[in-house]
Amino acid sequence: MTCIWDDNYIEFCIVEGKKGWKCKWCGKLFKTRHSTRALWHLLKIAGNGIATCKSIIPDERLNQYLRLYTHNIGRMACRKRDLTTIIDSVVERQNDAVTALSTRKARRKVDPSTHSATPLPVGVYIKKRCVRLGANPYNQPSIETSIQRHQQTDINKCNNTELEMAIADFFHCEAIPDVAVEAVRFSRIIKLARLASRDFVIPNRKRVGKALLNLNYENCQRKNKQALLVDAPVMGLTLLGDGATIHRMPLVNCLALCSDRPPTVLSIDDCTAHMAAGGKKDAPYISHLFERHVEEYDPEKKLVDLFYFDGASNVQKAGRLLVAKYPRAMCLHGGEHVISLFFADLAKMRPIRVSVND
Repeated sequence: MTCIWDDNYIEFCIVEGKKGWKCKWCGKLFKTRHSTRALWHLLKIAGNGIATCKSIIPDERLNQYLRLYTHNIGRMACRKRDLTTIIDSVVERQNDAVTALSTRKARRKVDPSTHSATPLPVGVYIKKRCVRLGANPYNQPSIETSIQRHQQTDINKCNNTELEMAIADFFHCEAIPDVAVEAVRFSRIIKLARLASRDFVIPNRKRVGKALLNLNYENCQRKNKQALLVDAPVMGLTLLGDGATIHRMPLVNCLALCSDRPPTVLSIDDCTAHMAAGGKKDAPYISHLFERHVEEYDPEKKLVDLFYFDGASNVQKAGRLLVAKYPRAMCLHGGEHVISLFFADLAKMRPIRVSVND
């Protein structure tokens, strides 16, 4: 989009609090930055959810926009063909696997070792089965009903086998751990999928990674806050945390616990921008991160009565700053982190490392 997002013809701006753009040909403002819609506007293609440009655009520029639009359409068509090819390949491989699995199940079903050497007469078998099921042995279904039930059973078996192989192929090809198939959330997905209507649309990656992720995060935070504050008026609220650097990313985690509630994550703050601006993970900065949560969970300063930090000087100083600001609370030295580091150092010793690996 380098030829469209040109400062001479397109101007980025904020429109009603959202990222938008302005067409310098006609001066019209648009809320969202969408390259294809911008081309529809500039090429005067109506009926696509965006107003067309009313100004006269030179032919040289129109041809440039048209070439880019044609290129984008061809690229999307190529991507669609590739996706169709992948889908056909997946369906073909899964169908072959389904056939093999069905054949194996059929062989297992007619295995002579699983049947009695002297089978019962048909009448006796039907009578015993009906008695076991609590039905009338003399009220037998018609031949047509029996055929329909048999056909429906075969269809159900085929559908179940296809779904089973599709699940296995998904886990194998997407490198998902096998144990995830036993997860409660995955089981719930399968159960809810049976109840979904035909017009259900699978959410795309942008919706999963943005709107639904934000909604899930906000709901989880709200539930955690409610659970933490249930016993807080009686048992008090404890905040704890520590700094960490993971893959060169400076982080500070803030947690809270109350009564029988396990430590609950309040936030994991990325300090990259702060440190890039010349700051440090010092006591004032860390205390500021915890003050936000105290103000949110305890605006009247009656619930938070304890802070836990390890022996690092910066977090201990941050604890003293918090105690000075909230005199009702105290700061204690959490020894679990030191013990964890102690055993981590022991595990690095050669005799112990060799024994652990064996």
